Amino acid sequence: MSEHEVDLEYKRDGFDDYIIISSENDYPGYELKMLKSADVKYLLPVDASAHEIRYNINGYIDFRTALKRCANKCELIKTVYNSLINLLMNLDDYMLNSERILISPESIHVNGDYSDAAFIYVLGESFDVKDDFISFTEYIMKNLDHRDDEAVLLIYGIYSIVRQEHYEISDVKRYIDEGRTKRLDTVIKDVSVEVTDNITTNHNSDNENSGRIRDEDAISTDRKMNTIKKNGIIK
Repeated sequence: MSEHEVDLEYKRDGFDDYIIISSENDYPGYELKMLKSADVKYLLPVDASAHEIRYNINGYIDFRTALKRCANKCELIKTVYNSLINLLMNLDDYMLNSERILISPESIHVNGDYSDAAFIYVLGESFDVKDDFISFTEYIMKNLDHRDDEAVLLIYGIYSIVRQEHYEISDVKRYIDEGRTKRLDTVIKDVSVEVTDNITTNHNSDNENSGRIRDEDAISTDRKMNTIKKNGIIK
């Protein structure tokens, strides 16, 4: 994960569990009022004093724990990314800033049945959302059981999108919503697989290069495919 200078303090107050972020500075008035008064889906509920914000995490577990416990890793990944994408796409409706969303395994929380994820909106901070997308995706790739073909195929495809210099979060959502076959096509394209059916060999040609299927790029592609197969992404 990318490093964030945000100190998350965990505290229990009676029957309630909170994440607390403290600041020596006053929080921006409008944003704070919006967080307290508006029910913004996919944001953790907020309570605040002058220099302290509490995020209520009752009924939630952090993503690190969820990734270990959840039996269906593929659905968990879909839940988190879909929740995050929907949040980022709708923040403008509340005049809130997407660059204040903290994207990290410890800050992202998932409800008990893994059907929704919730995020922390950090007042006064500005994060690089696209870089954090990459770092979070890399965290999942590193900690995922690579014997889980469906989950690995899903996260590898997401990574192939978010590591591009220019991409839209809608591209990630579209990929998640696609079926397994289309996801597999995305992975294959990402490693530049040569489709040999499209190579026409002229057996009657005297050209010394006639019938040549492999070149250095194709050999490199084969190596990439072997790496993918070794990691259980495709058989």
